[in-house]
Amino acid sequence: MIKYNSPEEWKKKGTELFGEKALDWKFKCPACGKVSSGHDFKKVGADAMDLTQKCIGNFLDGGEPDPENNEKGCNWKAYGLFRIGDIVVCEGHELDVFPFATEEVD
Repeated sequence: MIKYNSPEEWKKKGTELFGEKALDWKFKCPACGKVSSGHDFKKVGADAMDLTQKCIGNFLDGGEPDPENNEKGCNWKAYGLFRIGDIVVCEGHELDVFPFATEEVD
């Protein structure tokens, strides 16, 4: 888990990894391992704004995470019962987000 001290710090890291276009940024679901970008979310008819906090599996067929089957849905969200991703501090509040896809996931 990585804690970014501001949205600007988090955005700087995303830009370093994937470039200026946020739709190109990739995140990895810590539960099932699916990696997706904003483009992937748009392809399945989902809001690209959900990219940082929901597994794309929520928009496939839902269900329990399955790292062995990448076609199966996954119902995990960064803001669920367990802290499973990274944290971005914004105006004194902590926002849970999925980790960038190129970073190690615990």
